[in-house]
Amino acid sequence: MTWEQVESTLRRRVGLLDGVVFTGGEATRQCEPLAQAMEAAKRLGFQIGLHTAGAYPRSLAHLLPIMDGGWVGLDLKALPSHYEQVVGRAHAGEKAWECLEVIQEYNAHGGTIDYEVRTTVLPGDVTFLDAYDVAKICRERGVKSFALQQARALGVRDGITVTSPGFSDHCHALADKIEALGFEQFTFRPAS
Repeated sequence: MTWEQVESTLRRRVGLLDGVVFTGGEATRQCEPLAQAMEAAKRLGFQIGLHTAGAYPRSLAHLLPIMDGGWVGLDLKALPSHYEQVVGRAHAGEKAWECLEVIQEYNAHGGTIDYEVRTTVLPGDVTFLDAYDVAKICRERGVKSFALQQARALGVRDGITVTSPGFSDHCHALADKIEALGFEQFTFRPAS
């Protein structure tokens, strides 16, 4: 589908929808086309949302002024030192955590981006082992909204295990522990 087709659909939805959320893959990978699409959606009166894994902090910094008043969902998958185990790319953790700093810095200078940091966990994986520490660091850095997400089987590549005996119970216990950190908003999204 071309952007022109999307924009035509959006024009028919003016007054029916509040916002447009840009997602991916990784939407920020194509910064300029994404910026143009966000600006077009904004001109139609839509609020702007973005889902990102934090792979491109400079792109995010460029997009935030366009999105002002909008929302970002930022995935932080693990501690920076363990990120390569999760995504298979060197320096990905530093970039993802830098995106948190980019958002917070933007807001500290008068911007108004609402955001949620979320971590998705898998059994026997560093994501689960790091999730509490990720949440704790986020809380210490002033993050107000945090979500713990239990991985779901739908759409997962072969060879990735998203469940194991007792894993749901471990996730619920982890959610209770993270909730006790005192985020203004904490959400647990179980697998079912």
